[in-house]
Amino acid sequence: MTKIGRAMERMPLEPHGARMLVEARKYGPRVRRQLAAALAVQEVGGIRMRNKDGYPEGWRSLVDSRAISEMVVDANLLATCHDMSDADMRHSDIFVKNVHQANKVYRRLLNSEK
Repeated sequence: MTKIGRAMERMPLEPHGARMLVEARKYGPRVRRQLAAALAVQEVGGIRMRNKDGYPEGWRSLVDSRAISEMVVDANLLATCHDMSDADMRHSDIFVKNVHQANKVYRRLLNSEK
């Protein structure tokens, strides 16, 4: 097995996500942390509430929703939720349970890098 394969094997992710996180090492800790946050949100199925018409708007005031991708929006939103109460997250149309799960996945991803 290659060095990259061994690094990927330690990560609790699907292979494509694990490969992205391994490759992100080249770009420094900030990029790696942001990617880990985005992948953690994906792993739990998202943190923004959806309804039949799409996403409710409550979360939009918390982050710049014009970011270059949905993954960046999700990573930034997860970081913003860190300082919010559960009630504030619910009021902002954010799945509280998924935020807590995403934070656990995020910590596991960062620890798998060590």
